[in-house]
Amino acid sequence: MNPAVLLVYHERLGDIARCLPLARHFAAQGKDVFFECKPEYHGLFSLVSYAMPVAPGVPRETFGEVCRLQIWPERFAHFEARGLNWMDYIYEPWPGCDREIVFDRHPALARPVPDWVKQACLVFPNGYSQRNAPDPRKTVLLAHGLFPAVPVCVIGKRDLGCHELGSIPELTAWIAAAKHVLAVNTAASILCSAVRPSWHHIPDLDLRHDWTHPRRIVVNRN
Repeated sequence: MNPAVLLVYHERLGDIARCLPLARHFAAQGKDVFFECKPEYHGLFSLVSYAMPVAPGVPRETFGEVCRLQIWPERFAHFEARGLNWMDYIYEPWPGCDREIVFDRHPALARPVPDWVKQACLVFPNGYSQRNAPDPRKTVLLAHGLFPAVPVCVIGKRDLGCHELGSIPELTAWIAAAKHVLAVNTAASILCSAVRPSWHHIPDLDLRHDWTHPRRIVVNRN
C-alpha cells in the first residue's frame, strides 16, 4: 500500500508551479498526490495528471505523508539564514528530484486563443511578490524596443490598465501561443519554462528568488 502524499504550499502561483516537480516525483513512485493551496490556484492542476488540489483545512491525518513547503511566513527566517536559492531550499530533502515543470494535459479553454496573440509580444511587467521589481512602464518600453515589428500586449490586473485573462489555463495557453514573451521574475516566467522553447526574462536583483532556467533569455533591466 502506498499512502497518499499531501504537499502544502498555499500561495502564490509561481511558487506552487515550482513545487509541481515534487508532486510528479511522488506520483512516479505510485503514490496519490494531493496539493493543498488556495482555491484561486486550483486551475493550475487542470494542466497536470499527477496531482489533485485541495483547499486549506483538509484533515491532515488522512495522508500518509505531509510535506509542508510554504516558506512565508513561518519558514522565512530559516530560508534567509540558509542562503540558498528558492529551488535549492525547497528541494533540499529530495536531491534526486527532477525539477523540470511538466504540464502533461492540454488546457480546456472556454474560448480559443485569438489569432493575433500568435503574432504578438506578451509583456508581464508586474512582479507582485518582488521587493525590487523594475518600473513596469520601463519594461513595456523595453518590449517595444526588443520587438519593434510586432504588437505588444501587456498582461496583468485590469485595475493596472492591463489585459487580464480569466483563468490559469487561459493564461498558460496565451503564453504558449505568443510569438514572444517578456516577463519580469514572476509566475509568467515560470509558466514559460513549461510551455515555450524560449522567452525573455528580466531577473530579480535577489538571485535567491530568481527563476533560472536554461531556455530563458536574460534581459538587462537597464
